Amino acid sequence: MPCHGPAPAPAALKALARARPTPPNRAERAATAAKDYGLSRVDVLVNGVGSGRESAIRALGTLGIAVASIKDVTGIPMVAAVPKGPESLDMARNLTPIVKLSRREQTALHPKAIKGLAKHPYKPGQHGPTGGRNKPSQYAIQLREKQKVKRMYGLLEKQFAKVVHEAERRTGNSGDIMLNCLSSVWITPFTV
Repeated sequence: MPCHGPAPAPAALKALARARPTPPNRAERAATAAKDYGLSRVDVLVNGVGSGRESAIRALGTLGIAVASIKDVTGIPMVAAVPKGPESLDMARNLTPIVKLSRREQTALHPKAIKGLAKHPYKPGQHGPTGGRNKPSQYAIQLREKQKVKRMYGLLEKQFAKVVHEAERRTGNSGDIMLNCLSSVWITPFTV
């Protein structure tokens, strides 16, 4: 003999089932409201996925409202909309916070980084406030400039290497050609 108490009556279960706002119940409420206003035909716009869509439309029909048309207005995820293949638009991107990158480069790479640079005018990390080395080497200066350009345009290392290779392949000053390629293909970076 179970000691959980008496079993709920079937009428109480039916009342609970009716009280839940399932799609058919919503459709029934909408249909009764539409009938009160004198509507006999409706155009249905369906949004989202799930099994409740069809049953909600069927509920409209059983209540005497004619469904003139059904249109699915569910949004398409961006991944499905992008074509696959060599001319594909999906590419990897750097998800590091832009304020952190701006602090590392000591330059505002985005308008929202101005406030972060004003609040913390040093490099991020444990040794940022102390300064580290006094004088950077020539290699360190070149590396920081390369990283700054990469981060201004939001590129990863391999993407940047492809742009550099293309600029070196063409005739002329490769630095100017590289910046022209970047500004023609990618969005122009924020400048202070």
